[in-house]
Amino acid sequence: MRLSFPVYPAVEAEIGNYELFLRPNGVYRTRRVRADNYLYPMYAYQDGGAYTVSTSVYALIHAKRRFVRNPKFQTTHFYRPSFLTIDAQIQRVRTTRRRSTRELTDAGPIIELGARLIQAYVTEIETRFPGAVHILLMGGKDSENIILAHRSSRWIVVSGEPNAPLNEAFLRENGVAVERFIARSNETDDALLTEEILASDCSFDVAHFRWTRALRDLVQEHGGRAVIWMGTSGDGTFAKNNNHRDVDYYAVHDLHVGTAMGVWHQMLKNVLNVPVVSPYQSPRFLDELFYRFDPLFVFRTGDVRPQVGARLLGHPVAYPPRNPTPAPWARDRAKSIPAYVRQLKREGIPCTTRPVRSWARGRWEAAWRTLDALSVKRRSPVSRVLAPLRHRAGRVVPALRNTRHDIAATEIR
Repeated sequence: MRLSFPVYPAVEAEIGNYELFLRPNGVYRTRRVRADNYLYPMYAYQDGGAYTVSTSVYALIHAKRRFVRNPKFQTTHFYRPSFLTIDAQIQRVRTTRRRSTRELTDAGPIIELGARLIQAYVTEIETRFPGAVHILLMGGKDSENIILAHRSSRWIVVSGEPNAPLNEAFLRENGVAVERFIARSNETDDALLTEEILASDCSFDVAHFRWTRALRDLVQEHGGRAVIWMGTSGDGTFAKNNNHRDVDYYAVHDLHVGTAMGVWHQMLKNVLNVPVVSPYQSPRFLDELFYRFDPLFVFRTGDVRPQVGARLLGHPVAYPPRNPTPAPWARDRAKSIPAYVRQLKREGIPCTTRPVRSWARGRWEAAWRTLDALSVKRRSPVSRVLAPLRHRAGRVVPALRNTRHDIAATEIR
């Protein structure tokens, strides 16, 4: 195997997806599976009276010693809003449906609770992994706020261009001490591209994976004793963004944040074999804030992340004046599935590839994606004609309904 996943044959009573992400890479057996955390992917297939589970479809394919291509799994979009996987016999364990009580509505208590839970999680993970170095991927406010917490372990900040000079100034201007600040260029580095494809199971566009080799070198430098931190979807809680426009704010997290950013966590974990965590999806954050607050409070307050940061640091925070988005790397996601299958064949895995059905499904999805882009929003001369036509046709043909703000209707089953 290109990635190492030991098999642990003992059958456990239950395994949850969050706890699985804190374990070493492996293939585990359990009578019950639980995915009550929307972020962290957990994959499984039934084997007799138990489930075989892992953070990696690739590892499970090796465990069952056969690959069966799922034609419904394609790379026509940068992520896959689905619990299907590339293998027809393996599923991502479906996220438990959780919705908010909406009992927390005032900004003050939400800000105070958010800061307290971020601090508590930093302390919890530092305590759980004594001696580990903590490596923070820093971009904008979601990740910048993490480093403002009180810390007792060694922390390294990694930031890529064009954000790196902004974040280096952020640390200096706010007097935030770290063991090391590492700036990385945004030039495409394919040294670990095969590992990234295998570790992500083709579920996310490889053009958006960055700096894996730099992180691997850091983890190896510290003998594998490391925790990777990301500020995943903090803006979805503390600032107004596109998540709030959907008819079901929580479905966006189940079907977009989990199946896009969750796979980024998965890829890094599976390549590096270390925990890859975010405080905005800690169990306590979800239980005590995320599923208790009214997410629309930001319509009244605007972005409250500066107030959260001020509570963590103890005084107002000077944030960078902008948060530029790094360009995608020069990679073609259409090559991911062929590369994945080739690697399985090299490793001696019998492969049922269903080439005709897979090709036909891919062409149909590509055509539909083009039509959808031209008719979902009035932004060009063509779409100004097609969008109203689609709106009228969608009343009669449900498949043509505009689901731009109804992500649950877009799930691929």
